Amino acid sequence: MIALFVVFVALRAANVAATTCPGASLTDAERDFILQLHNDARRTVAQGTVKTSLGTVGPAQNMYQLTYDCNLETAAETAAGATCNAAVDGTTNGDNVQLFTAAKSIATTKNDQIQQAVADWFLPAIYYGYATYSEYSDVRQEFFANLVNYKNLAVGCTYQTTPQKNDPLYNRGMACQSNSDCTLVTGSTCVNSLCVTTQTVLPPQQRPPCQFIEMTDAARTTAVNMHNDYRAQVALGQAPNGKNGAILPQAANMMQMDYDCDLERYALVHAQTCSMTETADANLPDQNENIYVDKTTTDPNTAITNAINAWKNQLSQNGINNQVQYHNTLATKPGNPKAAITMIWAKTWRLGCSAVNCNANGMFVVCRYSPKGLQLNHLIYDPRQGPCTKCPVSAANCSPNGALCVM
Repeated sequence: MIALFVVFVALRAANVAATTCPGASLTDAERDFILQLHNDARRTVAQGTVKTSLGTVGPAQNMYQLTYDCNLETAAETAAGATCNAAVDGTTNGDNVQLFTAAKSIATTKNDQIQQAVADWFLPAIYYGYATYSEYSDVRQEFFANLVNYKNLAVGCTYQTTPQKNDPLYNRGMACQSNSDCTLVTGSTCVNSLCVTTQTVLPPQQRPPCQFIEMTDAARTTAVNMHNDYRAQVALGQAPNGKNGAILPQAANMMQMDYDCDLERYALVHAQTCSMTETADANLPDQNENIYVDKTTTDPNTAITNAINAWKNQLSQNGINNQVQYHNTLATKPGNPKAAITMIWAKTWRLGCSAVNCNANGMFVVCRYSPKGLQLNHLIYDPRQGPCTKCPVSAANCSPNGALCVM
């Protein structure tokens, strides 16, 4: 005999009774118990009280209580009947499954089986370790990821969303203390460290942008503005090229950069290593990276400012050829101004940065860029005509200063 438990309820708060559903597989008391266990697990992440060999799980901001959804219960019952011990879908929804085959386990009460299942789903974070950063990077922790994914507002046999590898499971920060701390869904309230909403689907337009606490909005704005200011200076033919007073030629296809939270996430992962070294090129298949170490400040905005000034200063000290081609001679010459070239690679238009305080080692600044530049034997930008004369179709507009192609 086999006992199967699949999450097939949509849960509300730990102290809120679950909605009565027509399914006969669970009683309302059992639904409430599953609800309590799930939200207790999410609360421990929000409060940052769970320790692993790699760091603390959490704390997390904007962690919501799960709500109960009878449609998910129906989907779970259907899936359990169809697949028995298999995971359900995973493309539309996440799913957690627990199969009991041992006679001793089968003989226990359903509440005991429910409690064991939820505990087992949380266990991979403890057993394999979970770093302080919230990225879902180990597929062995899929059930844990479904359990604590901050984008889930409801749960059943199939959770509402299944996190993709390298997605953040939550945004690091303090658990909510007041209603104003709950910003994913308008009208949310804060109850015992978890945000509460009556909605069961996270509105896409309300999913917040970058919320990694190592950076500030001021530092993000500084990063993108300073990059675009320098790109505009180059595009307009006003940027120094070496020490002899030469000026870089104009750029016909220089894209305006946008700030990207996913790239900030990648930058943060590396910055938190405090290695003070570049990521190996082999580990950057579709991105570029600039790094900087600043021992003069602990303020992210100041560190970002100092980093970008240092990077762009490379071209005023060590210029490039007038054809602005990134050939092997340029790529391998001493003092290669790689960081500055990364900043002005015309077809690179997304960036994200992080600045982490590594204590005695200083602030470690990392910026990531996409699409990838620094391609050998390619033009850094097109110097053959004036600004905005060769913008791609997808970026046909020109910035107000007449320099950059805007999407």
